Amino acid sequence: ERSQGFWLARLLLALQADTACALSQRSKPRAAAGVLLAVEVLIRLYARAGWFEAEVATRLAAFSKNARDCVGE
Repeated sequence: ERSQGFWLARLLLALQADTACALSQRSKPRAAAGVLLAVEVLIRLYARAGWFEAEVATRLAAFSKNARDCVGE
């Protein structure tokens, strides 16, 4: 069973991703990239707190970095 921290982290990351998507659609790529960078930092913090396993955190961080690279283009 997942901890409450896991579900809180998942909710916050989903909100951040939604915010980044909205900013990107409004032609604000730098702001969207900044939000995605914050997501990467949160993922590291959540992994350090034990809310995500290392493998999950690595996959999420890679996904966020790839999305940030695409937004920044």
